[in-house]
Amino acid sequence: MRNLAITTIVAAAIASTLALTAAAQPAHAGKVCKKLNLRNNCIVSSDVKNNNLTATDIRDEAGADFDGGDQTLDLTGAQQVIRSVTLVAPRPGVVLVNASGTFWFLAGSQIAVCGITTGSAVDGESLVVAENDDLISYTPFAATRAFQVPAGSFTVNLVCYEAAGSSTRVLKTHLNALYVPTRY
Repeated sequence: MRNLAITTIVAAAIASTLALTAAAQPAHAGKVCKKLNLRNNCIVSSDVKNNNLTATDIRDEAGADFDGGDQTLDLTGAQQVIRSVTLVAPRPGVVLVNASGTFWFLAGSQIAVCGITTGSAVDGESLVVAENDDLISYTPFAATRAFQVPAGSFTVNLVCYEAAGSSTRVLKTHLNALYVPTRY
């Protein structure tokens, strides 16, 4: 939204959606905010410096980051961080995390495990466990987890390991994290 020339923008949080309303005159913006009883959650033209709306102008905005792409890693019995994402929350809120990828089993009798965690070891809260009895197979996986977070830096990891067997790989993993300021 950089270099956005505006006369007035009113931002109102309504049912967890940020609604942007452009008004022709600042007086209209004030009336909209007052009518919705949302002045503390509104941005009007006097709040925006140099006709340039930036993240600084919007308090407690949602934010996201991701780590992913083409990747092939051999899994072992040791737990390892496969992907990692760090967000900086402007205030306490919620981080929603999604992870996905594919297990590539190169032999039979294999078990692979992945989880979304804030540490370097799977904690049992958001596990994906896949087992293979065939010779060679591909098994896609996905997991979702939510975290209550304080203001500040927050790091989340996708951790995987091979629980049984000795020839499993993990492919094309992705880790997506989205911060939202309000939990309903």
